[in-house]
Amino acid sequence: MPRIASTKTAAKTTRTVAARKTPAKKTVAKKTAAKKSVVRRTKKPALQVTPVKYTFTKATLAQELAERTETDTKVAKLYLQALEDLILGTVHPKGAGQFTIPGVLKVVTRKTKPVKGGVKKTNPLTGLEYVTKAKPASVKVRVRPGTKLKQAALV
Repeated sequence: MPRIASTKTAAKTTRTVAARKTPAKKTVAKKTAAKKSVVRRTKKPALQVTPVKYTFTKATLAQELAERTETDTKVAKLYLQALEDLILGTVHPKGAGQFTIPGVLKVVTRKTKPVKGGVKKTNPLTGLEYVTKAKPASVKVRVRPGTKLKQAALV
């Protein structure tokens, strides 16, 4: 353990740690060194995505989901409707403001403040003066891709 030396000054007591000097260890070269197995990290396997050559309508999407999940088409339509309701509910003005399907996409809303009009400004290109227009407050919706969606696009 290191020794702790304390010194008293007018109003404070401070402690300093004096590090012990340890003698340098001698390295001994072994004649028969055993080989260690090296464990290398491998990259995550690429997504196994099958390409789909056509676009989906609401009906064909429900049919495809029903086939892949081995359920009825009516059940798949109900799940699509429930997902739509969840997304619209979170984007609602009294909602959470964001919706995430992990790894696939994220829907985020951003509120913008109103801008007052009637301010005189000059156009930097022509040098003419103009009066700005008022802009009301609004909400912008942004959909961002997730990591799995980005990887699928690169494959």
